[in-house]
Amino acid sequence: FDASFLRDRVGLALTYFRKVNEDQILQRPLPPSLGFTDNPFVNIGAVLNRGFEVSATLVPVNSRSLSWELRVGANTLHNEVTDMGDVAAFGTVNRLEKGLQVGAWYSHKILSINEATGVVTVDTIPSFAGNLYPTLEGNVSTNITVLRNLRLYGLLETKRGHKVRNFTDF
Repeated sequence: FDASFLRDRVGLALTYFRKVNEDQILQRPLPPSLGFTDNPFVNIGAVLNRGFEVSATLVPVNSRSLSWELRVGANTLHNEVTDMGDVAAFGTVNRLEKGLQVGAWYSHKILSINEATGVVTVDTIPSFAGNLYPTLEGNVSTNITVLRNLRLYGLLETKRGHKVRNFTDF
């Protein structure tokens, strides 16, 4: 849905999306005893993506010497592996498992830290640590044009509902 009013000085856009991607290409693990060096690629599995996108624009000033535009936007994403055929969940850091987001982060959870000895005790079995892709994003931007030659642009954005792996700060 897209709408604009007052000669495009106010605008609104709203979108809902839902897409099921079927026949995903996965590698079916084979026992090493069969003698194959690589696991074969097979077309199985399904991934669901759904969400909303909404944005609003406002042009409070629009003259020959100055124009000013404001924009606010947000979107959601639900990404889920809904079927893996007969392939078991796989992956160590990024895992593919039914019911989770594609590439979900897996990690050994810290159980305790002994600050006196510096010994860290972690769980022996990796568990879900967070989503790879943001589930909510939002932004606010402004665009000011002076004398049709100088343009100043500013943007604030946020991404939520996911984890970022940091290889420099442990």
